Amino acid sequence: MASVKTMLDDPISYSKQRSVYRIPSGVKVNTKKIRLLDFKLERRDAAGAVIPYVFGSGGSSEMIKKISCNSIQGVEIDRAAGLSMYFQNLKASLASNSIQYGINSMIAHQMDLSVLAPDFAEVLNGNIDTNSNYWDMNNHYQTINVSGLMQYLSTARSVSDDGYEIVIEWNFDQMESDGTIFTFASQPKIAYDVYLDGTPVDTVPAKTGFIYYSLATESFPIAAGVPLGDIDRKLTSYNKQYIQNMYYFIKNGEDLSAAPSGFLRSMQPAKFLSTAPLDEKMQLIIDGVSLFSKKAITKGAHKQSIFNDQFNSANIPAGSNLELTKPLGLVSDTRFSYGVLPVNRMINDEMILQYSEAKVHARQSALVVMAEVLRGYMPDKSVTYFVNV
Repeated sequence: MASVKTMLDDPISYSKQRSVYRIPSGVKVNTKKIRLLDFKLERRDAAGAVIPYVFGSGGSSEMIKKISCNSIQGVEIDRAAGLSMYFQNLKASLASNSIQYGINSMIAHQMDLSVLAPDFAEVLNGNIDTNSNYWDMNNHYQTINVSGLMQYLSTARSVSDDGYEIVIEWNFDQMESDGTIFTFASQPKIAYDVYLDGTPVDTVPAKTGFIYYSLATESFPIAAGVPLGDIDRKLTSYNKQYIQNMYYFIKNGEDLSAAPSGFLRSMQPAKFLSTAPLDEKMQLIIDGVSLFSKKAITKGAHKQSIFNDQFNSANIPAGSNLELTKPLGLVSDTRFSYGVLPVNRMINDEMILQYSEAKVHARQSALVVMAEVLRGYMPDKSVTYFVNV
């Protein structure tokens, strides 16, 4: 059994907009278990009074605008930014309910899938629980899985002595758009495990360096009050790149912020919850050939079966039960918000996305598409590149 010790370091620099953490070179670090922990985020009004809040479907990673892993030489190796942060919530839907509560709830504090009740008759939706402050995030210390946000750390590497800088841009400007103020009661610290024995560092693959998938995100606006119609768009940004999977969901724009006084609210009310579309159709055309035969993905059950074929069984994601009055009314068909397109090929000349759905959204929403693009990093040359052959 490996001999390790856990290091807990403060940021080397910090502001309201940005924090920088350094993992020193020369020590053997378990890259799969780098995390932020031991911090609490408090929300207050202009007078200093505490205001209850819960996280949306992105969990505690909603407080991050961008996170990147840089080499000591300053090369950005991998990053997660914008809507790609919500990939964490999609992955959380792959856990069983008991694990969802026991692990993912503690790590990401998902909003709707965490229940605490002596029996099913007393299950409450965490978003609308007005009888206790259990879901009030002012009272909880947070943990963010840094390695889980970037595949270079969680998949391509295991043991590294290269040293890294983890740079986090905080999302407070958007979180405070309603006039409230967010502050850390205690500064986030970075934790990482250092091997003290003869555990070897990763061998750099010859010629290619380390290969991993990095997320690239596209979004398409959906106007308020009218059906979406059809999206028929050539995605030129993926040309000459290898894509493993593409994930898609509707970013909800429904306004839940007008809840009665006393209800807990998300820091970004309802903006980033996933929603179940109506009469949805999804198709990709790659280099002139349709990815799916017949009528593409047209049914919720078909959408979920592809998801399950790719990843095994899954939960209903947090937020997909927005239209239901009780969480126990959750069903899979037509309400499974997340979808996956197994691409697994090079995009040589063109990729065309064709999407439509008929739901009339009360507020402006968006179709979000996240692609896992194959990248490489060569430490000896300090360069990153897209794998295109």
